[in-house]
Amino acid sequence: MSAPPVIIAAFGSLLFLVLIGFLFLSLGTRGAPRNSPPAELPSIAGVSTTNAQFLNIAFAASDFQALRTRPELKPVWEKLRRDRRRIALLSLSDLQSDVYLLWEFRRFLARHGLASNVREELAIGFESCFALVLLEAAKFVVFARGPFAFAGMFRSARNSVDRITRLGAGILARAPATQRTGLTQQWALHVSTLVAG
Repeated sequence: MSAPPVIIAAFGSLLFLVLIGFLFLSLGTRGAPRNSPPAELPSIAGVSTTNAQFLNIAFAASDFQALRTRPELKPVWEKLRRDRRRIALLSLSDLQSDVYLLWEFRRFLARHGLASNVREELAIGFESCFALVLLEAAKFVVFARGPFAFAGMFRSARNSVDRITRLGAGILARAPATQRTGLTQQWALHVSTLVAG
């Protein structure tokens, strides 16, 4: 039985977006924005700044493969696989929340008179769409093949979210120091209300 045309079209569109994203990123848009944010700016979103070393340990397959060589430890490695799949899916969901939060941050800056230029708007818009597509694809891979098959995709998605963070922080960096301090405090308060709510 052949797949319905709608599924084929949806899969083709998703694949096309991912390929265009990789092409766009390979043409040099992966670097830091021209206005790099000052070092003292706080983190705008959380998961994108998660310690990479922790992620490498959490999603390394070496301990899992070692356990699989021992048939008597099957319940242990099956539980390890389930737990890491759950952690991976939660991490991907948190990254998606970060993308939406960063988009809201850009709107927050615009409401306070810090407009971005067309190039920055396009970069933020594209990076946001690319990150969301990549995160959905990574979720599918984790669900279908387990947490060890997607480490590279997760790093790419986390890097994409980090680039959106730096683009937003670069816009904030253009504000005068006093306004920047006030906006940073307002944003921190806004995020804490979101977390509390």
